[in-house]
Amino acid sequence: MRPLSDPAGRYTPAQVEAQLRSTTAAVGARYEILDRDLAGATALAGAVVGTGRVESNTAQAIVGALDLTLEPVDDLRSMAFRAHIKPFWQLRMPDGGIVEWPMGVFVWNTPARSEVTGSELWTVTLGDRTHLLDVAGPGPKGFTAFEDDVVTDLVARVLRLAGITDTSGIVASDDELTEGKSWQFVTKRNAARRRREYLEKLWEAEQRPGPKRALRRQLTEARRRAPDIESSATSWLTILTELHDAIGYSAPWFDADGVYQARPARDLAADDPDLTLATDADGLLVAVETQVDLTEIANRVHLRGENARDVQIGAVADANEIVPGHPLSEAVVGFYIDHADEDPVAPSPAALKRRARRMLLEKLSAFETASTPSIAWPVHEPGDLIGLRVDGDADLATETVWQQTRTTFDLTTGDMTRELRRAWRAT
Repeated sequence: MRPLSDPAGRYTPAQVEAQLRSTTAAVGARYEILDRDLAGATALAGAVVGTGRVESNTAQAIVGALDLTLEPVDDLRSMAFRAHIKPFWQLRMPDGGIVEWPMGVFVWNTPARSEVTGSELWTVTLGDRTHLLDVAGPGPKGFTAFEDDVVTDLVARVLRLAGITDTSGIVASDDELTEGKSWQFVTKRNAARRRREYLEKLWEAEQRPGPKRALRRQLTEARRRAPDIESSATSWLTILTELHDAIGYSAPWFDADGVYQARPARDLAADDPDLTLATDADGLLVAVETQVDLTEIANRVHLRGENARDVQIGAVADANEIVPGHPLSEAVVGFYIDHADEDPVAPSPAALKRRARRMLLEKLSAFETASTPSIAWPVHEPGDLIGLRVDGDADLATETVWQQTRTTFDLTTGDMTRELRRAWRAT
């Protein structure tokens, strides 16, 4: 989470927070048009006629999105993927001064157009700069990394090849590749594909009901690991995501100023919350609704790494050891709920173990989710940790920690909502 302060340094964080809490504070937004290199800012003055809304959603490959309804802008016609929109949310202070925060940098694309009483109107949903990484890639030559390459150096190299020169948001890691790795232009016929083909042949030949049911379960998993889409070109985002995963980093994302971020994933079992929402007089919590989701849970993760020479390493993460007492742990429920996966990069056993731990904690946190409205808090970042405390509640009266997975922020009104998943701690 970014500091809650005035970027211009004119007001203290306490003054800013007091005004955010005020029910009479005036708020607003302005928008800039930036070029391909995030330079040459020009104002988008008077063009936005509907609600502008910013969303951050860590469940999506393109984390950030901006929804706009606006009048036609001649400077943006035929500028898909060549221009960016940078919104700023504004807060008027008691002395009349304006504090504003950048809310992301979004790639312009072609809007939908409609005629309203003879006037043209545009509506458009823009992805953040991850969109550029998702639609482009290394082309037919592919991308190759070599033994002893530092993984975070490879991340920087990929970004430069993708046309992104600012790599200041990369947190350096010492992890090196123990084997070379190539990302081909199209999905290659790998071990997962060969196993699927083998099981499909067995399925076609098998006539006995019992063995056929067993094969069906195996074939379902094999098809998940080797899906039908075999001709999709490899994107820069695919390569970056696998490099991040290989060293236990969170998925690729861009900050509020459009700077690429490569950071270690938050430790859901240990890290302190960035912000506490509470129902007491000094809290920020108005209401909270919790839900239970059993579709993605696991209490043990098996992760296998396979490198270029088919030398395999493995890691296991067990809730009994990492978060003892978790209500879904094997020690509590009496059986294991296993999840197995592969890591195509796997630079080292230690890195694989970090990823297995991260994956387990995410699977456990999917068990209980929450949603809550909020006053405007314009400094959130993907994956922030939130403390929740609800006075008098049987479960939440003592502060619990949750990870923020999705936020929506209305740039016109300042209304904000959050979706969270519970980051369980050892009991």
